[in-house]
Amino acid sequence: MVQPNSKISRAFPTTPTVNALLPSTKGSEKERKQLSTKAHDSTKSALDQKLQKKKQRETQGQHEDIIDHWRLGHDEPPPEDEKSWRQSLFETGSSESNFFHIVATQHKGKIPKMGRDWLERLALESPSLLTKENEYRSFAIEQGANKLPGLVFLISDLVIPDSTRKALEASAGHEAPCGHEPCPLWGVSPALRQFRSLKETIPLANVAARAIDASAPSNNPDTQSEDQAAETSPQCLHDQVSVGDLLKRERNLRNALKQALANGRAHEILKYLLYENRFDPDSDNPQIVEIKSFQNILNLCPDNTFIKEDSEGYTLLQSTVNLFDKSLIKYELQYDVIGALVQRSPASMFFEAKTNVYRRLDEVGKRIQREGKDWIDKVRNLIKGECIRYKEDIPDAELQAKKRKLLYGHCENEKKLSLNLTGESAIIDDVYVKMIIQKSGLQLETADGAEPYRSKRKQSPPLDSTGPPTAFPDPYVGFFDWLWNNCEVRKIMTLDIDDDGPEPHTNAGIRAGLSTGERDFGIEVWKWKKYDMCVDTIVKVAPKVRELHLFSRGNTAVLRGWSCRSGLAKLTELEKLFVEIYPTNEKDEQDCRAYAEEFMSKVTKHCLRLDRNSVIIGIYGKSSGGQSVNLLADPAVSGGVGQTLSLGRPKRDEWVKELRAYTEFITNLGMDMPDGVSEVPKSKLPSKLGDLEGAQWGWPFRADDQEYFVGPCKHGTEMAICVRDICPVAELYIARLDDSGTLEPNQKFTIKSCVEALRDEDKIAFEKLVKGAVDGHKAVLFGSLPDLGPNADASSYSPVGLHGVIKISSATRSGDVASDNLHQRSDFLLPGDEIEDSNGESARGSSFATAYAAGLASLVLYPFRVLNLRDPESSHARKAPLVAKTSAGMKLVFGHLAPETGSARNNIGRFVRPFQKLSPKGHKGTGEDSLRRLSEIVHDLVSDEDIQEVFPGGVPFD
Repeated sequence: MVQPNSKISRAFPTTPTVNALLPSTKGSEKERKQLSTKAHDSTKSALDQKLQKKKQRETQGQHEDIIDHWRLGHDEPPPEDEKSWRQSLFETGSSESNFFHIVATQHKGKIPKMGRDWLERLALESPSLLTKENEYRSFAIEQGANKLPGLVFLISDLVIPDSTRKALEASAGHEAPCGHEPCPLWGVSPALRQFRSLKETIPLANVAARAIDASAPSNNPDTQSEDQAAETSPQCLHDQVSVGDLLKRERNLRNALKQALANGRAHEILKYLLYENRFDPDSDNPQIVEIKSFQNILNLCPDNTFIKEDSEGYTLLQSTVNLFDKSLIKYELQYDVIGALVQRSPASMFFEAKTNVYRRLDEVGKRIQREGKDWIDKVRNLIKGECIRYKEDIPDAELQAKKRKLLYGHCENEKKLSLNLTGESAIIDDVYVKMIIQKSGLQLETADGAEPYRSKRKQSPPLDSTGPPTAFPDPYVGFFDWLWNNCEVRKIMTLDIDDDGPEPHTNAGIRAGLSTGERDFGIEVWKWKKYDMCVDTIVKVAPKVRELHLFSRGNTAVLRGWSCRSGLAKLTELEKLFVEIYPTNEKDEQDCRAYAEEFMSKVTKHCLRLDRNSVIIGIYGKSSGGQSVNLLADPAVSGGVGQTLSLGRPKRDEWVKELRAYTEFITNLGMDMPDGVSEVPKSKLPSKLGDLEGAQWGWPFRADDQEYFVGPCKHGTEMAICVRDICPVAELYIARLDDSGTLEPNQKFTIKSCVEALRDEDKIAFEKLVKGAVDGHKAVLFGSLPDLGPNADASSYSPVGLHGVIKISSATRSGDVASDNLHQRSDFLLPGDEIEDSNGESARGSSFATAYAAGLASLVLYPFRVLNLRDPESSHARKAPLVAKTSAGMKLVFGHLAPETGSARNNIGRFVRPFQKLSPKGHKGTGEDSLRRLSEIVHDLVSDEDIQEVFPGGVPFD
């Protein structure tokens, strides 16, 4: 029998009997039972609620007792309370608040050693507590960011960095040692690495490793900072830790934190963490931003967090910039936070509501003191560098306009400076640089974004020459001296140098040019083409390189040096690696191919930021015809085994390849005819035209009887090859001008005379010649834009600026106008910005695009001729070629081959994509079916409406 004054009696007061609640009216036995059950359930529910509230009050009291115990500075819990206190950590107190809520709202100041230990273990053992709301619908992380940022930073430090997690995932299940140096487990929080359940009672002295105090160095690796531990304890820890369990526990915590940061809460949490007092080390309650912990939190936040406005119309990045207005700010910490925000979300730089971040820096800079202005300049340079580095999957012109708008506002008259030394034969040394400066007056005021510096140092004699070396070793050293000392360049985004001649720069010369004294250009993309370069040289001159291009002659000893743990692993920021191997003999090629898989395995193991999809290995050997096939890429990402690599060099243009099926279809139709529309000669070609199998003839305008196909420059031959690539049956006429300049100075067809004719009195005659050809429908003329940038007026150039000439501009691989012609009027865009010439070398220019246009025009006219011969009774077959032979008609044809994009500027032509219309699809191979498909193509290219538009008064068949 329970005594009236017992605890249970107080907790459960005597209740009325159930019968007292039942009605006295008559009713069925079933109804009375139902009422009795309902009354019993109601009473039980009331009792459960009272019991729950009592338990919550008790838990609340225990939580508060724990925090009071911390405040008093105790390192150990009272023995009589330790078990109950530990249990209470998993339970909910009043107002549905768990222990994290209580700590966030009631603890003040730095969290003591015992508190850090318990909170870390609780977060790892029960991460779901971080996703629980209290009755005010608040998460503990949110309250902690507002009142106790140290709690948020403490929990975020338990999350494993991405590069470390990658290494651990790769080593999970493997026996020690893991092979990494240092072992990636040293990059894991000791609390996670040596996790022990809170339900186990262990003396605090044994878990001191979980309270990292970087300010107190120790020989005990578990009481040191991670960097100290890694340096003093290189031994592998895999035999002491279950990596699989560790990763699972960390994954659960990471997912819980992501859930707590979802649904817009991340923005509010980061706002709390960026309060003004978070940057003031002298405030009464210093809750300073811990930058590494802050970066961990940023990586867990959704992407849209950083482009969201607050109530004042500012993003998180802009709000942090606004703090320059405040007093007592630690500017260095503010700079680091801005850098972390930009690195996490580069797109946030471009967000603009009230203003963008770059202009906001200018506005704030006008109102602050000198020290703050210096830091604003540093932030401006940081954002400028990130802006130049920024990449996005949009057309090149749109991306460049976006960057210009950020840095220069709506200025449309910016200047573009290019130092292009391609084809220069002189040694580029101090004397050459001084000459360039003197003649050009070149002065760089702001050069933080020198992107890229490219030089083509093609030396003579060739690689196998036994001639004497040049007298000018390491000529580029003076150039880099000039950039650093005279131009004050402090940032080179991309360094791209061809240095593969017989006397390349020495490693000492490269170090002297790029890292003398305090010199550091901050190079991020390294493309110095020097074979078998020493890794230590790159580490010295570009320690923070992100993208690295290496070149090898096929020496596997060099490859082994690159891939070992003391090689490329020293480049801790490396994210992309391209290796081009040019073996000098077949045996070396075989060795390289045999070693390729081992190279991939080692380099991805030792370089924590690299994986198999960020490393591309190309072997350019004789067995592959000079092409490189990456057999190591992930098929799901790379498109399958056997993918041809570009390795920074353009492939033979895909645009041309897309037309091959149609070209074969249409030329076969012509050759199958009894009369033969085209008989392409295969022999008796001049030696210089060996690549031009087909019909061509020419005439030399020289007095010294040199043949028409001989010349000092292969540019004309390249143009002919482009035409033939599109239309193999095109007949070429080649005129050889007299460029001797000495034999007959008055010869009209020297280059000098031609230039003078276009500039002086004969210009009118030339214009009349072109106008007569166009208006008389004698020829369709294509003109190449000059590729001279926004300040050039293409209309003043001949023939592209003349009446009736179809204006062609080169296009990038994405189909966007080349940047040189962004402000020039064009009719159509064709490939020409990033292509290969016939030697496999990188080439660019609107002249290539114009040659492609001429070849395409030939390919358009050819099926008209074939259809006219196959079906002479067809009226449309007779009219279509006459339309296409006019300038207006060819524009209509090209218009059908260039689909609308919906966003093109009025002055820029559309990108021609002929393979969408010119396709043999539907053709079944029969003669009748071929004629049907041919007729469809002709009607697609020249419609009845087109005929009416070009010849409104009727087609002049005569």
